Amino acid sequence: GMIESLPDEQSQLLAVAHRAKLLDPNLDPEAGEYSWEERCQVASFWFGGLLNNSGYMIIIAGAKHMIGGGVGVVYLAAIVPCVVVEISAPYWFHMVPYGIRLLAAGSLMSASLVLVAMASSTSAGILGVLGVSVANGIGEPSFLGLASHFSRKKALLTAWSSGTGFAGVFGYGWVCLLHDLVGMSFSTIILVSVIWGIVFLVICDRILARPAGVGWYERWPMPELEHSSETVSYTHLRAHETPEHLVCRLLLEKKKYKI
Repeated sequence: GMIESLPDEQSQLLAVAHRAKLLDPNLDPEAGEYSWEERCQVASFWFGGLLNNSGYMIIIAGAKHMIGGGVGVVYLAAIVPCVVVEISAPYWFHMVPYGIRLLAAGSLMSASLVLVAMASSTSAGILGVLGVSVANGIGEPSFLGLASHFSRKKALLTAWSSGTGFAGVFGYGWVCLLHDLVGMSFSTIILVSVIWGIVFLVICDRILARPAGVGWYERWPMPELEHSSETVSYTHLRAHETPEHLVCRLLLEKKKYKI
């Protein structure tokens, strides 16, 4: 519909660009076969989404065991800190490297689960739930932001979403398995669940690929485009040209020649 509304010459240029994008998979970073590294990356995002939310879901599944008549308090403690972290993330995430954030998320999740399992009072248990929620809030936007640095963005975001969606089934299934079938107490279940926080740390530190040009455990310099005096070659621009850029360039060149 958009192409038909444009003048004939512009429609032809757009048609050429669209055909080029469909015929040449190199123009579309999401097309083509997946390499082994890319498959591992997709799997890392799926397990990252699963494990980042598993601690939260395990806490929710066993909320009634923490406070008999105060399940709502546990729910609020598990949700509110996560929301606050994610709302405030745009104001401070750029100051903390991805590796530090993910390390903090996994460590905080593990430590908070231990606190919930070993808590001798309700307030200590709630404090542990708050920690799990904060860890969840740090991990999720960090993974989503990290996906933007890879060519398979859609695949990574889909994998992350699938993992987080399965976390509910996993969390409740984990509690039912260990509590109803094995007969473990809730405290023991939470203590055993610390292993998932450790697995999350291993994935983030050893398996998850680190994009080039992005600081992992150290801050990388932020580009100041407004004050930059560096020049970019025409060859560089053409190498990163997308079909949409191609259409704009052709239209501008055609207009220049008409003038």
